[in-house]
Amino acid sequence: MNVSNKWWFDRREELETLAREKSPVRIYIDEILNEVLFDFLYIDAIERVFYKAGTNSHPRILEKVNRMGAGFKCVSRQEITRLSKIFPDITSGQFLFAPVLAGPDDYEYVFEKDITVILNDVYPIKAWPDVFREKEVFLQVSWPEQGPAGPGIPSSKIEDAARLLKNLGAEVKGLHVESEKIDLFEPGRLRETASLLAGLASSFPGLSHFSLGNEIGLSGKPTAGDRDIKGIRQELEAIKDAYPQFKLWLAPGAGIFSDAGVILTKVTQTSERKGRTYVRMDMDMKIFLQQEIYGNHPAILNLTKLDETATILTHVIGKEGKIDDSICYVTSLAPIDKGDILLITHTGISSIPLVEPIKEHYLNARKMCPVNI
Repeated sequence: MNVSNKWWFDRREELETLAREKSPVRIYIDEILNEVLFDFLYIDAIERVFYKAGTNSHPRILEKVNRMGAGFKCVSRQEITRLSKIFPDITSGQFLFAPVLAGPDDYEYVFEKDITVILNDVYPIKAWPDVFREKEVFLQVSWPEQGPAGPGIPSSKIEDAARLLKNLGAEVKGLHVESEKIDLFEPGRLRETASLLAGLASSFPGLSHFSLGNEIGLSGKPTAGDRDIKGIRQELEAIKDAYPQFKLWLAPGAGIFSDAGVILTKVTQTSERKGRTYVRMDMDMKIFLQQEIYGNHPAILNLTKLDETATILTHVIGKEGKIDDSICYVTSLAPIDKGDILLITHTGISSIPLVEPIKEHYLNARKMCPVNI
């Protein structure tokens, strides 16, 4: 990625003006969204990319995803109906239904709309067999089986699922893998995963798709460096060459969109106690808990003094926090004065209702940004 971690230097004056008008405020940056989506949509080995609808439902972000040609991975019927109202011309092929919990009515609804369904458990098949009779589905495979496995059906149980579906005249058209614990796109992991799926393919004569999801080459750590899109593309192309009979789908997790947003917050108080520097900001600290759930690790910068060296070990607390017994964020910052604007990175995800609502602002791209192709 070429824009992230640098763009706020070029737009500092604009950001400070926004923050002084309506702090705290979450900023979404068009240039980064352009780049992230472009990077993945234009990998030749990939037939379709699906944006995780719950990552961020800001109207401008959803509009950009749809306009650039990505689909939507949805975990509920409500997400599908909402997106269908927003985009009346959206097609069934632009949806991927991967519910965490769903009832028979939900499955019947999506089957009637000819939307691809991913099953991560055999329970629905056993509980409502008639719903799945003569239908086409994807199965989610739990991988790896050793260590922190992802959600889904263990590979050792896939043949049992195959028999259940065969008895209903149903057909498995795709196998999906994702993990919330490991990066499926670290070097070598993709090929290992594809090899697993290819080994399971013999149980499904009608299999035509491999679907890969969740975190892709981005830890969310400010020190983690840029996403290796070139390496990802090369691995995906190698998989496509090795298994040309299968189409590849990509369903990135929330992490790759985290750096498409920042939060600006104003310093309301500074103090020192027992040799420590404390800074109070005008927002709640729960934003950090929210991001940690997704594995992101936001950094804090003194936007007002970006040109100064970060030399002061600073304890940042929320607007109602107490110095002695509250959650704080400890980092080195440039010297801070009351009224300075802090910038919190990696906050493009806003789907968890832990944080009190804050104002939002969408920054249009000022120029065409470079992309990694």
